[in-house]
Amino acid sequence: MAARTMLTEVPYGTERALVEEYSRRGAARMDVYRPVPSDRVWAGASSWLWPCPQCRYPMVLRGGGQLRCEYPPHQSRFGLAAGSDKRGGPPVLTGGLGRLAVAEPAQSVLCLDWGVWRYITCPGLSEVGLMQWLEKQEGVRVERWENLDEWDVGVYLADGHRWRVDVKDHQDAQTIVDRPPAGETVVVPNYRRSQVNQLQAGLDALRTAEGQRYTVFTVSRFKAAVTKRLKGMGA
Repeated sequence: MAARTMLTEVPYGTERALVEEYSRRGAARMDVYRPVPSDRVWAGASSWLWPCPQCRYPMVLRGGGQLRCEYPPHQSRFGLAAGSDKRGGPPVLTGGLGRLAVAEPAQSVLCLDWGVWRYITCPGLSEVGLMQWLEKQEGVRVERWENLDEWDVGVYLADGHRWRVDVKDHQDAQTIVDRPPAGETVVVPNYRRSQVNQLQAGLDALRTAEGQRYTVFTVSRFKAAVTKRLKGMGA
């Protein structure tokens, strides 16, 4: 569990910083960190990288000074102002969609293997973020990757209500319907909100192994449902 969470929360770092993270988390060391590829580093008097404001993975730098995250939903896009680097500092960013990107020294930095980032880190962002939010709510017991990861998170309230949640981040919603989740509560990232109706319609005719009906939420809608229940208003 600690190692899996680290893949989501720590996509890059110096070797020393990564070793400290392994120790702090009590996580087994993983052979998944590699030197940052050259197309993600700006080299001048000093070398710099820019972590994506959403996933924290070093963004790719294209010809013409275009900087972007390769995971389309993150929409992180920036430009580098020509000649703006001063005294070994990083170039100034221009434009951009989303939150501010901040340059960090690239020397001796390792980052996750691209495949690990794309297929574990990116889908895991909503999953781990939701877990962290739930764990901060008074009166909620959270079981991460419950029943040997049969579902992503078990959510248990003092009144006996429960949700067994599977967080799904798929470009094609039909792939979720074709392989129905074990948990009866399906949660998709907010940027997949257009999938909610399709998913609900596709899952309405199906049941979990225990005969439960499926309910589909976005992350925001699920948080609202939990908050409403905690306030004693029903869900």
